[in-house]
Amino acid sequence: HEGRRGMTASGGLQSDARRAVYEEDVVTYADDDTAEEWGDPQNYSATAVGLVSRVAGSDDEWSSDEEPEEPVPEDHSEVCWLGSTDRVEIEPNKDLRVVDRAFLHGDVVARAADALGAQGVVSAVHLDLDLRFADGSLVRDVNARRVAHVREFRPGHYVTYGDWVGKIVEVNEDVVVRFDDGAECVVLNADEEELVPNERSTLFADEEHCPYFPGAVVHATRPGVWRDALWTRGSSKEAPKRETSGGGGRDDAEAADAPAVAGGSATATATASTSTPTPRRPYHKKSLSARVSAMRARTKGVVFAVRASEVTVRWLACARRAESDAYDYSVAGAFPRAPRTPGPESEGGAAAPPEQMPASALRPLTHFAHTCFQLGDRTVVPETPPPKSHSSRRRMSDETSAAVAGDSEILSASDPDGYDSDFPDVSSSSNDRYEGGGVDGDGIVRSHKTASAGAGVAASVCESVGVALDVNRGLRRLFKNVEKSNGAPFDPVANKPIPLLRPAATVVGTHTYVDVRWQDGSVTRHVAAKDLVPQLHLGEHDFWPGQFVARRADDRNP
Repeated sequence: HEGRRGMTASGGLQSDARRAVYEEDVVTYADDDTAEEWGDPQNYSATAVGLVSRVAGSDDEWSSDEEPEEPVPEDHSEVCWLGSTDRVEIEPNKDLRVVDRAFLHGDVVARAADALGAQGVVSAVHLDLDLRFADGSLVRDVNARRVAHVREFRPGHYVTYGDWVGKIVEVNEDVVVRFDDGAECVVLNADEEELVPNERSTLFADEEHCPYFPGAVVHATRPGVWRDALWTRGSSKEAPKRETSGGGGRDDAEAADAPAVAGGSATATATASTSTPTPRRPYHKKSLSARVSAMRARTKGVVFAVRASEVTVRWLACARRAESDAYDYSVAGAFPRAPRTPGPESEGGAAAPPEQMPASALRPLTHFAHTCFQLGDRTVVPETPPPKSHSSRRRMSDETSAAVAGDSEILSASDPDGYDSDFPDVSSSSNDRYEGGGVDGDGIVRSHKTASAGAGVAASVCESVGVALDVNRGLRRLFKNVEKSNGAPFDPVANKPIPLLRPAATVVGTHTYVDVRWQDGSVTRHVAAKDLVPQLHLGEHDFWPGQFVARRADDRNP
């Protein structure tokens, strides 16, 4: 993807590049004692793990308008360590060990043990994730296709609109914020400087990452942020009225009993009547202490969802269609409708759509989105898995795995639902080779289903811990006398259940495996990415299978 940094090697490329460190490598300390000393088993990983942000020589790629930083010394790397504190250190490469390396489809690679030897092209990528949830539970080897990015539209990625394809330049997003008294608002075009998250959403932010994620505690730097928001329940100064079977508003005791959100406190107290029921008063006449408590609760909130509102797109090309086969934008519900008459910069007989488009009119191209997760990213675990499950490729243990050689049937095994794996049979050549450890087809499917189910359970449990517990409890209290569906609060106005807050999980480990098609036509499957290195400087005489070529013009062949 376009937002990815250049993969620069620290110390240059050598014939034996197994100790080479590249940007975006996942690393730990080579010394086990040091790795355990810096680990955080309660919140992140038992051993220290970090993401390389810069290496020696990477500063040469910076443009002149970027803020200069201290150059990284030769044979050193700058590492952003995953942990509760923002720890960024310049580490000697000899003290580091690479545990994973990111590749994308089409990357040119070589074996780390013979970096100057044969080259190949990555033809398939599979990524497994280790996820840490809000309740502290850890689920390993979750297929990246099982989870989703917080952002559906990300700068640098591509979208379609009818016949047109374009590249996302900028995204404006609305943030849905909930409070522990059941109130909810939508902060339109949220600005990180005004609606400030208490936690970072990734190890080092770039244009692709959203600063907000479900479960993040946010606070407003000015009162106008809440006042200008679109309130779907409640308001910026008042708690919402409870839905009750008998109608009417809340009494003073109930209003004063509302707790504060995300670490706030409610100082107002109420004395319950023991004999005569307290007469219900109109909601706007509640006591001053209750008003103060409600206003105090509005200083902080918890992110429920992030939704793209407007997307700026640089349109690249239009599919060429016959005039009778023109795309009907009205059927797709797109807005605005593209003109049919050719324009001065038209392609395929239609003028380009406007650069700024509502997100609802666009379709993101997400086929490779699962390969774009990094260490420290926040990820959303849907309540139900995707319609077609995907089998995990990671070897779980020596006891449950068996070495397999030359059996493409197993390595490309489908799950019981019939979904093809991430490693299709890209070649029927007899010289296919397999690396990366033993793989058992049944163990693969069993492993994935276990990890997928574990991730779903852990995500569900997190609805009842931490800030999610406070927010969801307030929502249930607000709708306590209304019929519920599947245990969720039910909205009688919209006539549908209200989804509970489900905090995002944190990626604390990645495991990348790839298929490589080499220059001699052979294919090696299931190669651990850390055993390969990228080829960054290619010559004019480097060719690979599948490339289109033409005879070079000369005196004999003009």
